[in-house]
Amino acid sequence: MVLDAEDSATDRLADLNSATDWPESGRLRRVGSPEALVELLRKLAESVDGVRLHPAVLAVDLPVLAERVLPRLAEAGLRRAPRPGSTLRETLGLPRPTSRFAAAATNA
Repeated sequence: MVLDAEDSATDRLADLNSATDWPESGRLRRVGSPEALVELLRKLAESVDGVRLHPAVLAVDLPVLAERVLPRLAEAGLRRAPRPGSTLRETLGLPRPTSRFAAAATNA
């Protein structure tokens, strides 16, 4: 993912590709504005459980994600902030698995 920052995402991608081509991975590649990424993620939320975002340049794309994408997703109810002290399972709203050892102890 390459997002518009101080320079346009298209120009930044051209600079990156001049050093080395972006490898073909079969993943959706997003180049453009943070606002367009928010719209894409809103549409995807109707049919997928989650997405993985891979910033092309962490020092550039990660701050754009933090400042311009994640707050919009939170406003739309598409991102939940973790509660301090909660587990990943709790943050994701996953049920606690049944312990086979606890079930064996009650049956003994």
